[in-house]
Amino acid sequence: MGTPSTFYNPHATSCADKEEVMLALDQMHKRMIEAQMFRSCLNCIQFDTKTEQCLMFKVRPPAEVILYSCGPTWEADVPF
Repeated sequence: MGTPSTFYNPHATSCADKEEVMLALDQMHKRMIEAQMFRSCLNCIQFDTKTEQCLMFKVRPPAEVILYSCGPTWEADVPF
């Protein structure tokens, strides 16, 4: 996954250093969503990634809901 300095380097001054940190953070965020550490439409069993629609409500959720989830109707994937 990388060393802590990969994700945060207070001495990063060049654009290349900052871009490297941002890329590492993006990868970490994606892994956290895939591991269901955060609720999101992207890891909800009710979300169809091909059509980007919620199967429960038959519409595409607003961007904020896709990112943060809709709360109590969010469902994890079946674990078996």
